Parts: sequence; structure tokens; C-alpha cells
Amino acid sequence: MKNTATSIKEQDLDGTLGLVDYFDEYEFHGNMPEDKLGYQKRSFFARQREYRIKIDTRNAIPTSYTLDVGDLNDIALITTTREFNDQLKIKLPDGSNA
Repeated sequence: MKNTATSIKEQDLDGTLGLVDYFDEYEFHGNMPEDKLGYQKRSFFARQREYRIKIDTRNAIPTSYTLDVGDLNDIALITTTREFNDQLKIKLPDGSNA
């Protein structure tokens, strides 16, 4: 079974995978550690609980890149537009639903 790490190696790319670290934007001042660049976000976004993949494509000019990681059915929670729409809930600031 193909996975992200395998896909990165197969294409002879450098890459890292990891959870995003959320920092308190009201208390943090200074520079991010070099090894954490791309894996830091303001605590405002902590509810996203993000996992990221950073890849060095070695392109001189940044462009979009598609990494084929194979079938994700084993980790996908929602597979169709209908399932997504059925599970979508929007709660307004006053507590009511939209």
C-alpha cells in the first residue's frame, strides 16, 4: 500500500510530515525555530488539529505540485458530497443553527 512517505521517496524528494503546533499569538514574540517553519499556526486555529506535509520539489520558481499518495479510503471520514452535506452543521454566534 502506498503512503505519503513512500510517495515522497519514490519521487526522490525531500519532505517532512508532522502535526501543526499552535502557539499563543498574544504571548509569542520573536522568530519561529527553523525546523518548525511550516508547522506553526496561531492558537486561534487550534480546533483544526492539522497534519501537514512539507515537500522540497527543488523547483527554482514555486509552482503547484500534486503528490499521488494513493487511495485514502482507510482514513477518509466523508467520501461523498451528500455525506458531507448531511454532516455539515453551522452554528451562529447567538447559538442558533443556520
